[in-house]
Amino acid sequence: MKRILVTGGAGFIGSHFVKKLCTYSSDFEKVDTHIVVYDKLTYAGDLKRLEGVPHIFVHGDICDGERLNAVLRKYGITHVVHFAAESHVDRSIADQAPFMRTNVLGTEVLIETVDRFWRETGGYEHRQFIHISTDEVYGSILQSEKPASETTPLNPMNPYAVSKAKADALVQHKIKRDHFPALILRSSNNYGLNQNAEKFIPRIINCLVNNHPIPVYGKGAQMRCWLSVEDYAEIICELIRLELIGEIFNVVGEETYSNIDMVMKIIEIFGQSVSRPTERQPEITFVPDRAQHDFYYHVDGSKLKCLIGERYFKRRLENYFMELFLTASV
Repeated sequence: MKRILVTGGAGFIGSHFVKKLCTYSSDFEKVDTHIVVYDKLTYAGDLKRLEGVPHIFVHGDICDGERLNAVLRKYGITHVVHFAAESHVDRSIADQAPFMRTNVLGTEVLIETVDRFWRETGGYEHRQFIHISTDEVYGSILQSEKPASETTPLNPMNPYAVSKAKADALVQHKIKRDHFPALILRSSNNYGLNQNAEKFIPRIINCLVNNHPIPVYGKGAQMRCWLSVEDYAEIICELIRLELIGEIFNVVGEETYSNIDMVMKIIEIFGQSVSRPTERQPEITFVPDRAQHDFYYHVDGSKLKCLIGERYFKRRLENYFMELFLTASV
């Protein structure tokens, strides 16, 4: 039976993964009683995201090797899905120290602790470590340029991306040196319910709902690919089912928008669906662009899509926004 440790499981993506894992397929029969969520509960973690979801919760820091070791042994962990990370670029520019500690040191402590435990309890067979990374490790690559594949050299351009690239390198080194049973997933921007309010889409929605000006960096020309967090959670479940190891996969969203186009799209759908009259037309305020603001991440996701198919990339932003506004779940 799979016994799965989810670091950062009370975070945005991690909590969606835990929910999906509980209902995914017969391959995960009774897995709901063997999901251990390990989370430090910083500002980005919230146990309310997991209300009603069967799991075991352990409050802990991934930099704490002794606590991790105790959890691995107590629950006989066979799989680790590593979401725990500091993830906001603006915060990393203001203070990079927490990013280096959690994303780099924390990942090193985690993989070494897991490695020792697995080696001491039967080895790597039917074991899997999934490291959740980001397309930001490639740095800015324009649409006119060759897209980044999984073998493209990394070129991170902000402290957050640097910390994730360093973490990726630690996992890759472990795979190559010890044949550690790991996967690395580099994903586009995610969207979905219960995302932290500081992120781009929730910030726009909150401004609309509260009749506040919508701040947009520069002229809003930067572009991003968007991936439903529910699709991403389902993809991770499928990669666990397939028992894949030793690979890197780009997980690329199907929809690409400039930041200003995204703002206008949300305003349009909000206007079509909101049940109460707005006091005034939404105001957009262009603010000075942030330092180290990557323009676009042109990334090739064909490797993963050839493996699992297009059916895992099925949800669309417009449907998400319409459902969100109609149900007032903002």
